[in-house]
Amino acid sequence: MPKTLRNVYDKYLTYDNLMKAHIESRKNKRYKKDIILFELKQEDYIRYLYEQLKNMTYKHRRIYSFLCKRT
Repeated sequence: MPKTLRNVYDKYLTYDNLMKAHIESRKNKRYKKDIILFELKQEDYIRYLYEQLKNMTYKHRRIYSFLCKRT
């Protein structure tokens, strides 16, 4: 029988964890335009994301996937 985890959302939703996630996600992409623009205001963006997640008002964008044809 699987375990049910309760009340862990608030435990792991911290500003530090969001910063760690950003640092992990930018690996090998540090010099891309989107990452550079994000890092100019990273503290504001992370804080805004934190508030949206905390208030449960965050809505993610649609994820697009595509296939590359090999020749």
